[in-house]
Amino acid sequence: MKDAKFYVWDRDHYRFIHLTTDEPEIDWDYGGPTDEGYSFEYQCFTLDPETGVVTSEQESSSRDCDGKMYTKRVQYCQPDRLAVHVPYKYREDEDNAPFLLPDWQEENTTQRDYEAEKAGY
Repeated sequence: MKDAKFYVWDRDHYRFIHLTTDEPEIDWDYGGPTDEGYSFEYQCFTLDPETGVVTSEQESSSRDCDGKMYTKRVQYCQPDRLAVHVPYKYREDEDNAPFLLPDWQEENTTQRDYEAEKAGY
């Protein structure tokens, strides 16, 4: 399987990702205390060397004055769909878009609002 090269949105900019059979995974996290509690984000991209499918796993956990929240999202992208969508800021001028974005497909999404669960929602 050849490499997987694609762009993703990371906080406030587009980030170029290059996964190889020697380095099939990349991940990073951000987080720390906030004025009302904490916020934590985790992102991981994994290349399946046999199929070329890329998996994206995102997690976030936070606590503020409204309580604790947790979200996890798993998506995948076929190798021939890694450069399909025009980035939002270039939608008015698609021909000049410097790169295209993956066509992610939902695999699984989980969300928990701990305070809402306590209240019976």
